[in-house]
Amino acid sequence: MALSTTNTSSPHALPLQPPVASHHDGHPGPARHDSADVAERTSSWSRTTATDDAAGRDNADHTAIPAPSQFTRRLIHVINNLEPLRPLTGQQCPWTAGAAVHPGLVRSRNEDFAVSFAIDQLTVGLVADGCGGIPHGREAAYKAVRGASVSLARQLAWIPRSQQPPGLCGVALQAIYEASDTLTDFAECAGIDPGRSLRCTLLVVLVTEDEVHYAYLGDGAIHHYRPSSDELTTLLTPQRVEGYSNVLTASLGARIEGEPVHGRIDRRRGDFVWLSSDGVADRTDPHVLSRALNQEAIRRGGDLQAVVQDQLEAFAHYQDEGGLVFDDNLSLVLIADPAPDRTIEGPLRAVRDGV
Repeated sequence: MALSTTNTSSPHALPLQPPVASHHDGHPGPARHDSADVAERTSSWSRTTATDDAAGRDNADHTAIPAPSQFTRRLIHVINNLEPLRPLTGQQCPWTAGAAVHPGLVRSRNEDFAVSFAIDQLTVGLVADGCGGIPHGREAAYKAVRGASVSLARQLAWIPRSQQPPGLCGVALQAIYEASDTLTDFAECAGIDPGRSLRCTLLVVLVTEDEVHYAYLGDGAIHHYRPSSDELTTLLTPQRVEGYSNVLTASLGARIEGEPVHGRIDRRRGDFVWLSSDGVADRTDPHVLSRALNQEAIRRGGDLQAVVQDQLEAFAHYQDEGGLVFDDNLSLVLIADPAPDRTIEGPLRAVRDGV
């Protein structure tokens, strides 16, 4: 997608001083880290990988940017080595979450990045889509997800619940602001002029047992689906120039264009939340896709990772008389819980009528 000339100042980032648990039982216990140490060590990892990525940014083999699954494993390893109050985990259990990215069969480069991981009883979903038509969109998407992931880990893994804000929207917003800081650091390391390059969209979703909190900048999709009543709630309104589906009025970069949007919605056990880049959102009917994802999850016994991977593979190869329908990179994150309601039938593929 292209950028509009809209130039709205971004708000200042929220302060972040995560306290860390201490041991009071008289035993030495594991080594402790104060908040400054946690911030420095996570920032050190970010700076080191930023330099490595900058060195390899022109490589055709894309070695500088890991696969999302590799990134998630590394993130969990780095954060958990700092001994947080609540460790990060992957999505090994059925009916938790799945995240997948597919380059599609039309574009020569993949500029999407999407991950999901858990912190205690909270599940995180992140999707970023590099802005096309300007340099370094691929790097921007990866860096944005990494910056937001580290921000969420620092905020949620170390802060005791008694000291957390009553809502998590501020946490999601902070992740967007810190993702922008990550892009600034990368631009400096790589010698990139961030004025009209290194930009992307970013979607941040935090799902608890009874709430969904979200923040976003740009376009794509965030939907909440309740299978028991076949009810779909759309949580994202694309920030685009009216009449131009590929021109954004808001995007993430070293400086934020436009204003992030945030909110929350109640959820019940059995509800699904899914988020995607515009490569999926612009070519699907969200209600039909929601039913399809639910049905496929039931068929696969809750293996949501397999569900999203296979769905993107099906989309990438879907054709009509005009050729391939899905002509962009594709990202999809699906979040449920240990025991979703299994009542709604649906087709495997979900494309708009007539497409």
